[in-house]
This record gives sequence, structure tokens and C-alpha cells, in this order.
Amino acid sequence: MVSLVQRAAQFVSRTLKLHPERVLAGKDLDGNTYFEIPAQRYFLGLLSQTKPKRIVVPPSAIQRASTSYEVTTEWNSWLRYNRQDAPTLDELKDNIAKRSLIAERVKHLENNSFGKRVNQTLVSPGSDLQESQSVESWTGNKS
Repeated sequence: MVSLVQRAAQFVSRTLKLHPERVLAGKDLDGNTYFEIPAQRYFLGLLSQTKPKRIVVPPSAIQRASTSYEVTTEWNSWLRYNRQDAPTLDELKDNIAKRSLIAERVKHLENNSFGKRVNQTLVSPGSDLQESQSVESWTGNKS
């Protein structure tokens, strides 16, 4: 008897279908959940969604009220239909590692090249200046 009631309830909910069905696409490392809503008819067939839609749901109700949560570049491109497949957690972790490695290399290059540039004097080509200018003269710091 219980299974008959459950089947009847499922049939009624599928028939009425007050909201469009959402298909889980994945989650990111911040806890955001991503869904795709395929083209379908709902609310007794009176309403329809003609194009598929992609949405993001933040992890908490507080963040839903404010739009201060961030979406990663990979998921943003998926939301805007720039890529077909949703990114995987492994892909997200690999990209984070690559970004941190690049940031370390940039920091290292900036530290090394800045030390070399301070000691060099610079003259713009084709200028009428007889004396060369250094970085210290531009900033007003003389050591």
C-alpha cells in the first residue's frame, strides 16, 4: 500500500512539475554548486524554457542574499557557454597550482630585475638631454 501511495505522489509531482528540473554539473573548491537546466516544459505544460540555462548556487543562504561570492575562471567560462564540459576538481586544483607557481616566478623576476634597474642610468633615444637620468632622480630618492 505504501508503494502505491509513493507511486501516486511521484506521478502527481511529475505531472504538475511546478519548477523546471535541474541537473547537477558539479562543485568548485569554494563550495558553490553549479546546475544546468535543460530546455523543458513545466507547470502543467503552461510554462516552458526554450533554451538550456546554467546557474550557480552559493553554499550558504547568507551568500545568496549578497552577490559577494566569487566564481572561478573555469566555471565562469562554463556558465557563459564558452566551454561545453564542466571543469573537474582535478582541473581546478591543477590550475591553482599553476597560478601560484607563476606568481612565485613573477615575484622572483620582479625582485631580480628591479635591483638591476635601479643601478642603471636611462637615456631615451633621440632626446636632447646631455645628462642621463636615473630611477632615483624620477622618484626623488637619493641615497
